[in-house]
Amino acid sequence: MKIAKFEAKQNSLSTDLRLLIKVAAATQNGCIFCQDIALAHAVKGKIRTEKLQKHFNETEIVQILALNAFEQFYNAMTVPLEIESDGLEKLAENF
Repeated sequence: MKIAKFEAKQNSLSTDLRLLIKVAAATQNGCIFCQDIALAHAVKGKIRTEKLQKHFNETEIVQILALNAFEQFYNAMTVPLEIESDGLEKLAENF
């Protein structure tokens, strides 16, 4: 999917920040499936939110808004379909 390629290659935001944004958006939208995926990646990468406390330049602000929009899109697909968590966060903790 082109959105995933952008997230991985065209976004200069740190992985920590991208995951924090995804978790926040998924939580706000009530998408347990998307929240689970983002939390699993955060656990696997040993992400700490304190690393993210900084000021952002204009490019980063645009990237944050785009990433949030993408997460909103994913949530809009999974919430109406009632797709639940696959327990990926728990699996990531065991690896």
